[in-house]
Amino acid sequence: MIAKGSYIFAGSPNPFVTTQRGVYRSADNGATWTQVNNGLTHQRVYAFAVNGTDLFAGTSDGGVFKSTDDGGSWTQTNSGLTNTNVIALAATGTNLYAATYGGGVFVSGNNGASWSAANSGLTNLYANSFAVTGGKVFVGTQAGVFLTTNHGTSWSNASTGMSSTWISALEIMGTTLYAGTIGNGVWKRPLGEMIPMPKSDVGAVATDLRLEQNYPNPFNPTTTISYSIPAEAVVQLRVFDALGREVAVLVNEVKSAGTHSVQFDAGSLTSGLYVYRLDANGAVLSGKMTLMK
Repeated sequence: MIAKGSYIFAGSPNPFVTTQRGVYRSADNGATWTQVNNGLTHQRVYAFAVNGTDLFAGTSDGGVFKSTDDGGSWTQTNSGLTNTNVIALAATGTNLYAATYGGGVFVSGNNGASWSAANSGLTNLYANSFAVTGGKVFVGTQAGVFLTTNHGTSWSNASTGMSSTWISALEIMGTTLYAGTIGNGVWKRPLGEMIPMPKSDVGAVATDLRLEQNYPNPFNPTTTISYSIPAEAVVQLRVFDALGREVAVLVNEVKSAGTHSVQFDAGSLTSGLYVYRLDANGAVLSGKMTLMK
């Protein structure tokens, strides 16, 4: 039985699916599936996230498990996670977010090594879903949609106009946030009413290496990818298709410290899932994006 979470691209040609019996991986684009539960002691998996080359699985009563070998083995990583019923996960490159049933949101700034509660501003601690854009994170709860623009330090209510606030799912399509509710259909709101649109090459000082979610996502046919580097470096930003083939080189040059952005035009490509990869000073970050024509 398939649980929450589903077909996830993990920065390689392998898709994953989460189920009530753990995690399955396909090496042939979904034709066949293999169970990959080594070390996964709690196999009711509700959530999945990819941060760089690491995979994370959120489970019922078992918390979060991490894999550094494309799902070959899993290690429980719950330090500081006082509620282990994890319903949703999100990754922004810099931080991981875990939504729990009754414990609100937890944030990890060290790739899952430790967690801390991040509930300032939340009026309900039953969190069900996330949506991420440009480093900004929305969480759906049983009391509405909340937004953080400061990495979970505080949340603001973004439920204006909704008459039903029990949120079961969130999704960003283009410049619109969609919210699925329990018993009252789907609601939508323009992102521009809640957060500022991304700017190109703003030149802000960066304190760490960051790769933001492309915006908009899904997109057709252009999207903007932003990244930050803490010091001058040779930077490569490349795009790969679902088979791991390089389809575009967006940046391949020395860039100054700060925040930069580049536009990706996929007009010549077919619809589907793509991965963008940032290489700088020996560090690698990646993200996934969807082209919909």
